[in-house]
Amino acid sequence: MGFVVNQPTAVAVARRLGITASAGGLSWLLDTHYSEPGVASGVGIRIYNDAGTPINLLPDRIRTGIGNARGWYGYKDLTTRVSSGSVETYSGDFTASLEAIGGQTVTAGSVNAQLQASRRSVSGIYVTL
Repeated sequence: MGFVVNQPTAVAVARRLGITASAGGLSWLLDTHYSEPGVASGVGIRIYNDAGTPINLLPDRIRTGIGNARGWYGYKDLTTRVSSGSVETYSGDFTASLEAIGGQTVTAGSVNAQLQASRRSVSGIYVTL
């Protein structure tokens, strides 16, 4: 499973700023209109799992890639089983934190960003996001 940054401008700016992981996953979620007047700059949103570890974000749905550096995680890495029996249920908690991006000058303004939860199909596993 992973979280897709579904705004191409935010993905392009993240790549330009070099805030990506080795396999192309994004370290930060940026404003949809980053660099435009009235929009905060030098800041981004980090997504943390329930252990407080930042997770990488998927830059698109087109290329699947592999591994955490791309933004893909095993659902058991990000969730905890909360019930079992004929149907196992998993739950995960995530924190979004607005933070300064290292090496960038912070400018006040608005922040508007979106993520979309995504999953890979695995036989016998159903995920509600």
